[in-house]
This record gives sequence, structure tokens and C-alpha cells, in this order.
Amino acid sequence: MTDIFVSHAVTEKPPAKLPVDFLKEAIGVPASAIFCSSVKGHHIPLGEDFLLMTPAYMESSFCLTELGAASAQSAKSLALVVPPIEFDAVTKTLGLRARM
Repeated sequence: MTDIFVSHAVTEKPPAKLPVDFLKEAIGVPASAIFCSSVKGHHIPLGEDFLLMTPAYMESSFCLTELGAASAQSAKSLALVVPPIEFDAVTKTLGLRARM
């Protein structure tokens, strides 16, 4: 079982590799702890939550289905918000509210 799932739109393959490389090289996350279906060597079972929120992601019904499944399971999700997506759009999508 892995610790991090990088979910992204199929059209976002090149940008999806960036956080995978960063997690491994800059932070030292073991490769075995990362799932990203489009990055060679990072295939794992479903159930991990890491979201690369790009315009293509927000327009993909498959990606939003994955997001809904993670939310329904009360899974913790870490969202990387890529402009021009606004952080407010992501928090609304994830059903999050600002803490006071």
C-alpha cells in the first residue's frame, strides 16, 4: 500500500511527473510510497489521495469521479492547485471551509 496518490487528467502526464520527482528527490519520499499511473514505476492499488488540480483535471469527469470517491470515503486529500484554477474553486469542490 502506498502513502501518496497523484491523481491527474490524462492530458497532464508531463506536469504530473513533476510532483513525483519533487517528492522523491527533494523531500526523500520513497518511490514505493507514491502512486501515479502515468509515471513508470509508480502503479499501486486505488485508495490513496493526492490531487494535481489543473484546468484539465477540473474538466475531466473521470478525475472528478475519483475526487468524489475519495471524499465519500472521508479520505484525506492534499490538493496542488495549478493556476489559473483558484484555490476557492478547489475548497468548494472538496467541500472544505476556511478555519476561523
